[in-house]
Amino acid sequence: QGNIPQSDKFNPKLLWQSLNTYMNLAALAPKAADGVPAIIVMPETVLPVFQDQVPAEVWQQWIAVARLRNASLVMGVPLHAGAGDENRYTNSAIVVTPDSSVRDIMAGTLAMHYDKHHLVPFGEFVPTGFRWFINELNIPLGDFNRGPERQRLFDLDGQRLAPDICYENAFGEEIIRSVRDSPLYGPGATILVNISNLGWFGNTWALRQSLEMSRMRALETARPMLMATNTGITAAISPLGAIRDQLPPMSPGVLDVEVQGYDGYTPYVRWGDTPVLAWTAILLLLGLVVLRRRATATRDAPEDSTQDR
Repeated sequence: QGNIPQSDKFNPKLLWQSLNTYMNLAALAPKAADGVPAIIVMPETVLPVFQDQVPAEVWQQWIAVARLRNASLVMGVPLHAGAGDENRYTNSAIVVTPDSSVRDIMAGTLAMHYDKHHLVPFGEFVPTGFRWFINELNIPLGDFNRGPERQRLFDLDGQRLAPDICYENAFGEEIIRSVRDSPLYGPGATILVNISNLGWFGNTWALRQSLEMSRMRALETARPMLMATNTGITAAISPLGAIRDQLPPMSPGVLDVEVQGYDGYTPYVRWGDTPVLAWTAILLLLGLVVLRRRATATRDAPEDSTQDR
């Protein structure tokens, strides 16, 4: 948790200072001798520019950090891959290992990367029919490409990590896709990982709301959830949705935790929202039947035929 102010994060003059903050935090020795990290998770857009706009020497330094700690680095970066008509621009999470190739990083062809699927309207893409509005305001806003619904998981240290980015942790029906087994990608996730940059919201309830959403996703899936955020709240959540440990918001720091991955399906992972939607539909139909019967009974009731005397 680097606690980089939003005003500094996208300031070109402070880019390398911000990047060095995260590099130094990732390179820190473990707090306990028996707590050597296998995986180091950093927030969304640790690097606020596309990976191929960064000198190769910087990526070599990140690989050196991975070798120093003998760990895999999970970090959020805007990723550019392809060329010409095949250009792709994504808000992504990538894995840098001690054996990573600078060439693969620069080309955006890393074996382990996740491209955000549920993009933010107007923040990461322009909704259909609103391009004229953006043009009128003269806002230089482009579109990120959307990642597939189900993607290859991060197979690290005997665990299968399913990353999600920013407010994707609000959508349980989407999170469970990564927990289910896939014919194409194999077994589902054993650990969930959310990386976010909530620096846009200051020290507001948005930070706590994001934490509560992650707790719900952990409870629904019976999977531990790791949250790595820029300004907070960075936390480790148990498969029962309990907060195991967290860093205070609006302060830099490193959270050392030991995490056990879990397998198996909860009812929600197996069936998703289907039972709730089915019961809702049944209750609505029953309500319509009752209302129709009442309306029919009222219409067919005999009128008061009292005669005046």
